[in-house]
Amino acid sequence: MPASLGHYSDVPKIVVRLSADEISVLCNCINETLDSLDDAEVADRVGTDRLRARALLGRLSEKRTDARRLADA
Repeated sequence: MPASLGHYSDVPKIVVRLSADEISVLCNCINETLDSLDDAEVADRVGTDRLRARALLGRLSEKRTDARRLADA
């Protein structure tokens, strides 16, 4: 994923362990925020643009799917 879509390769990373249910909470929060706010409000209130927030939502959704597959295995 290009850095312009939210995955910053030049910043330090941390590891957070979350369950699929916890990731769902984060996904729901991001989705509701994007549905409720216009582009300017997203930037002002969240500190990023809509494209980067959607990219994060996509990555979190993938991780949630991965976590659910592991739990079902």
